[in-house]
Amino acid sequence: AALAAGVQFVPARELAESGIMRALALIPEGARVVICLDVDALDPAIMPAVIGRTAGGLSYWQVFALIAGVAAKARIVAFDMVEFMPERDIAGQGALVAAQLLAGAIGIIARQETQP
Repeated sequence: AALAAGVQFVPARELAESGIMRALALIPEGARVVICLDVDALDPAIMPAVIGRTAGGLSYWQVFALIAGVAAKARIVAFDMVEFMPERDIAGQGALVAAQLLAGAIGIIARQETQP
């Protein structure tokens, strides 16, 4: 159904091997974008607070590069994080990473408000 609706997927392995540029290339210039960050997409080495920990997820800096890349091409109109599971966290590591990602995303979104 997603493919029929025009969704184009960028597999995680492609991101790992080739970087984020193809994913960013799919975003239309000037679009209004909602970013929904499923924290299951992050590598469990930095985000243990998820249901299905799977090695090979996004790094902290890849997530920031994606958010900043979207803001450079388009307007981020909403941002949320989903699938965080406090009961699966290890020593608060996931909560700390989630808070840092949220603070960074807010900063990127706030800066786009001051740009023409």
